[in-house]
Amino acid sequence: MNAEQWESVWHRVRAGRHTLLLGADGLPDEIDGIRVLRVDCTSPWATGGVLSVALRKVVQALGGELPAEAPAAAAGGLQQRLLGELPRPALDARFVDACNRLADAGGTWVLALEAVDAADAASLAALEHILRRSGWLRLPLLLTLRGVAGETVGGLVDALGGDPGALVEAPPALAAGEAAFDWRGLPPATLRVLRAAALIGASFEAELVAGLLDVPLGAVLEALQEAADAGVPLDDRGEGLFRLSAAAVEELRRGMLPSLREHWHERLGRRLSRAPGVAALREPPPGVAAAPSAAPPPAPAAPVADYAGLFQPPAAPVAPPPAPPAAAAGGVPAAAVPGEAPPPADAAAALAAQHLQAAGRSEAAAEQYLAAIRDATAQGDTRRVPPLAAQALRLLESLPVSRHRALLQARLMVELGRAQWQGAVLDPSFTLPAARQSLGAAWSLLPNDAPPAVLGELASVSAEVACELGDVPMLERAFAALADACRRVLTSGDALAAVQLCNEQAAIAVHLGDPAAAIGLLSQSREWLNRQLQATPQDPLAIERLGQTEHLLARLALHAPVAPAQERQACAVALGHAAAAEHAYRHLGQRRGLARVLETSGRLQLRQGQIEAARQALLTAAELQNTLGDVTGLARTTEALAELLTRTGQAEQAAAALGDSIALNVEKGSPIGLAFNRRALEALVAAGAHGRSAPGGTLEPLLDELQRRLNEAEAMLGRVDWRDTPAAAAATAAPG
Repeated sequence: MNAEQWESVWHRVRAGRHTLLLGADGLPDEIDGIRVLRVDCTSPWATGGVLSVALRKVVQALGGELPAEAPAAAAGGLQQRLLGELPRPALDARFVDACNRLADAGGTWVLALEAVDAADAASLAALEHILRRSGWLRLPLLLTLRGVAGETVGGLVDALGGDPGALVEAPPALAAGEAAFDWRGLPPATLRVLRAAALIGASFEAELVAGLLDVPLGAVLEALQEAADAGVPLDDRGEGLFRLSAAAVEELRRGMLPSLREHWHERLGRRLSRAPGVAALREPPPGVAAAPSAAPPPAPAAPVADYAGLFQPPAAPVAPPPAPPAAAAGGVPAAAVPGEAPPPADAAAALAAQHLQAAGRSEAAAEQYLAAIRDATAQGDTRRVPPLAAQALRLLESLPVSRHRALLQARLMVELGRAQWQGAVLDPSFTLPAARQSLGAAWSLLPNDAPPAVLGELASVSAEVACELGDVPMLERAFAALADACRRVLTSGDALAAVQLCNEQAAIAVHLGDPAAAIGLLSQSREWLNRQLQATPQDPLAIERLGQTEHLLARLALHAPVAPAQERQACAVALGHAAAAEHAYRHLGQRRGLARVLETSGRLQLRQGQIEAARQALLTAAELQNTLGDVTGLARTTEALAELLTRTGQAEQAAAALGDSIALNVEKGSPIGLAFNRRALEALVAAGAHGRSAPGGTLEPLLDELQRRLNEAEAMLGRVDWRDTPAAAAATAAPG
């Protein structure tokens, strides 16, 4: 590229505009005060793809501080929804949030995605999704292409089509063949390093080569220096990342014995698929949980049997909770039986799967694809799941029929169904009927003696999808499967796992309209947990599960229909459970759970007319959520605060708070947060229609302005309909 073209590129960067650069050979690290973050899209990316790697680099540029987005809750399924937890923000939303923070941090930055045409389809789809939302991403992107803009990046070109200067094309370079190189003239140790590097890919990390060969990193770097001195076409990309030319990779691989190639592929696969120890699973997330205090939390004073009588009886009661097996009915539950190994802690599962597949280890490769899928879903990167699942299923089809193959196929379909359900909330390319179909396939594939943990996961995800679709038979099937899994887990002595399954049954019972059954199940969970805590009073996981169980009991008064004239009493009992949950979360230092409980307490106090107590609880919850970066939780709390302000004749202040929440949800890319904003706005409009705003106030023009801003926000981020439970709408009216 000539100097004039480069200057036009840097001029666009300074103006904060995105640019597609065709045919440029290399980029500088810094020019005229512009700092360039480079991401090589030809690297053999693992689970997270290009966007995940770019997010990590942006976070490092911000000083290494991760965005204050708390991890997903430990509780899953419908109980997660009842507890006020929400799906993790999508990866692209977290990427944009970090990029925008860098854009606002001072100085001029540009994120360069080099050879973007080599990126995987999921990453390209995510980039297109971001760029089509004009004004969302404020950090300028510089996307380089190795040749002409073909079909693979056509969507990116279209997304920038409204900007006539967005496409910059470098003059065509003179074709030059790569000179032949005598590889055998290199020292044997150097040639060994280069062969190992070529096996990894055209782009490779020196540290991974060192691990494969069991040699020090310094020895690998010295060998690469010798290779460069000898004229090997090797490019040092910085941060331990190197690139060989495609011709060099092909030549080095051609010279390898097939047996060595297979051996190295398997070593790489096993090395990348190492999992953390079981102890790591119980460690609280950094910055969210602290060390326990001296005393365990007390049980609430209110008996749950009295609580059940305050709710309306169901039209069709669900099955009663299972009686615990003899092995678990008396005494202290036995120690938990170790389950299956957790997925890898890093994001290398997909890369491990590729190497294991190349080594002919199809079953092990499928297991790593499964781990990669779980990681992608947990990170909100649902676009990556279908191709990973398809690859794993193709591998398994080549294996002989066996119980283990059927179990792996069923687990893959469960994870595909989970991703399709979560994706359907935010992405129209995913649908709930497709999720139901995947889960139906999982039910048909699941062996009769499947591990209870797998059965429980399938039932839990099925319940979530059934709730969205209003499929009562599917909910009932999930309820029965969870009961079976719970009995089997109790027989093995894992009381904490049984609590999760039992609480999930309780959440389904709420959706089926039987709060008394839900209370009975939660009472059983509390009994198991109290027994566990008598034996191990400082077990943080047991205390956390007790806090979740108490919180679920408290939330029932917000979601289940209360008997006539019993709402005040039901709220009083619920507040006792909320106090017990609050004590548990304070005991553990878990601020996210504490904020959720405080929001619950505030809503309950508001129903009782305890305005000042409700105000204090909700303001404290909002402060915690703001500190944690819990945007959707903050939107929920803002909804409750808006109701409080409206009921006390402060509708204008409620509108102002709602406007701030809309702005924050746009900044953080949270369409679910906007769904809570819409609910709050509808309540404000209804309050204005019933004369609950201040006389002579300016509420109407404020509401019109909020409606305009919300419409613009939903046009940018998409509109979703989020419900806590089917009964939520009927349960949210304040007492007369």
